[in-house]
Amino acid sequence: MNKFNFFENWHLKLLSIVIAFLLWFYVASQKSINYTISAAFTYVNLPETLIITDRLPQTATMVLQGARDASPAVSVTKLEIPINLSDLKAGKNNVKINQNSINIPDGFKVVDITPGFIEMNVEKKKKKTIGIVGKLSGEPDNNLEIETITITPNTVEISGAESNVSLVSEIKTMAVSIDGITKSQKFETSLDTENIHFEIKPENLKINVEVKLKQKNNLQQ
Repeated sequence: MNKFNFFENWHLKLLSIVIAFLLWFYVASQKSINYTISAAFTYVNLPETLIITDRLPQTATMVLQGARDASPAVSVTKLEIPINLSDLKAGKNNVKINQNSINIPDGFKVVDITPGFIEMNVEKKKKKTIGIVGKLSGEPDNNLEIETITITPNTVEISGAESNVSLVSEIKTMAVSIDGITKSQKFETSLDTENIHFEIKPENLKINVEVKLKQKNNLQQ
């Protein structure tokens, strides 16, 4: 009976051990691990007749699975999640995140997305033409009084959620000071857009306010 001799063909045995170690190391390094990243939502295809009244989330937390040595590249860390809004209806909507719409680089797959859906309230969009009212501050010279105020243009188109637009009938200009003026004058100003909840078209509209003065009638009856 031949005894086992470890040192017999030792160089072949050593080579086998090295190859086995390299194979083990390769397999171990290829095991998948999870990467957590932040991805931006992009909202697309909102019907022109609708408007979203909620403040929507801008980012989601994604868990991607990939090989251990495949650390997320720039293309992964800057992923975008498209949200298709074409099926929205007026009222409350729950839009599910469609993982298949995300352009994931090769070697990765989506494990989880938080949030998994987005809740949004939707209203019909309404357009309306409203009047522009000049806002004045101060008083003209003591011997004068306002005869007429002419606003050009005197209307503007607004659009927004039906519940907001329906309540609006006019919009004021920024305050124009006529304090101490001694003759009729024209002023250029803009609309007072503070705390409004609708869009104005055209944007950055310039308003001309013409204040025509006349002498006060100081005759006593």
